[in-house]
Amino acid sequence: MAFGFGMGGYGGGPIGDGPHHGTLSRRNDYRSSANAERDIFPHNSPKMPVSEYVKEAAARAWLLPVYSWSHAGQPMYEPQILPADPWRPDLKKMPPGYKNGATGSTTYFAQCWKLDQEGKGKGLLQKLSKPIPPEGFNLYLVVSGVTWRYAEENRCATNLIARAEGIIKYDWDERFIMARADKLLADVEAWLKGK
Repeated sequence: MAFGFGMGGYGGGPIGDGPHHGTLSRRNDYRSSANAERDIFPHNSPKMPVSEYVKEAAARAWLLPVYSWSHAGQPMYEPQILPADPWRPDLKKMPPGYKNGATGSTTYFAQCWKLDQEGKGKGLLQKLSKPIPPEGFNLYLVVSGVTWRYAEENRCATNLIARAEGIIKYDWDERFIMARADKLLADVEAWLKGK
């Protein structure tokens, strides 16, 4: 299984002040409110990589890229059906729609985003009377996605997870970034379902 870094930028500093390039945890196991998830099954093969559409949806959600867990920002690919979490091969849960012996491929990606504090994100915070503190809005959104293409049925399944990461300084921080996450995931789900 390939693992590498891409999309330049910074990866955070000491633990707790931002995301890190190293390992990827798709979910926050300690705070369920910091997670948003969508399982989309079945759907047809997308016309572009899901990771590329996520970039477009993130821009509409006023998010800017920080970095990607992949080679040169490209999604990773395996010519087989991988378990539900390719970053954790020790977990054997299989994806939606999996039938014993199914063949196909798996494409997966993870990208880190931050709020656009100079553009529309800043305007939205001001509109909501939520000032951006002098040190900046310190929450990030880690979006990971896995798409399985089942050869026998010529159908796909996709799992998307968005997780807030960083320091929560105000009670509205997490709710705000997770509202951005919900908007992004709903956009991608509608695209995959052809709506």
